[in-house]
Amino acid sequence: MPVVELLPVGNGAFSTWTASPAGTPHWRAVFDPVAADDDASFVRSGDDTQKVETFLYETGRLSPRVRPVSWIGLKARVRRTALGFAENVRFAPRVYSSGIAAQGSTIILPRATTSWLDYGPQTIAAWRFFLDPATGRPWTDAAALSAELGMVDLTFDEGPGAQHDLRWTLARKVINVNYWDRPAVRGGDRGAGQ
Repeated sequence: MPVVELLPVGNGAFSTWTASPAGTPHWRAVFDPVAADDDASFVRSGDDTQKVETFLYETGRLSPRVRPVSWIGLKARVRRTALGFAENVRFAPRVYSSGIAAQGSTIILPRATTSWLDYGPQTIAAWRFFLDPATGRPWTDAAALSAELGMVDLTFDEGPGAQHDLRWTLARKVINVNYWDRPAVRGGDRGAGQ
């Protein structure tokens, strides 16, 4: 099944993280059309108030016409900036459709590295959103394209003065689709006109 990756094109309803460099629109800080620019531009979260950051992504028609979208998900590149803190740096993807949210599986960043790490629905099944949270039904192509995707920082800073630094560069909306004109992958589906 083909996977379509869409780039961010605007801030979503939630922009509570901090963009770097200062003054950069949040969506531009994670807009990396070719490859991640890592510490050159990113959004960051550094306290335990469960900050949410979402983006709008490219829209248009998925071509050729598609059957129901299999799932959508968030592809992200993140890192912690310091070793040795007691707290586990935690985050999870969120999708918003018509203002209704669904949350994917929580990730705990390894304590032993400050390297950039890649996460996404192609490798983490629990980051796939199979149902539109607004309807409880499979995604339509229009709903999948208009949904906002982002992340929530779920870290709890332990102890007085404790503060973490979660950075996020590179964001993509990933849509998994079945095309009408492709041959069937499983029995009972014969492609166009069936």
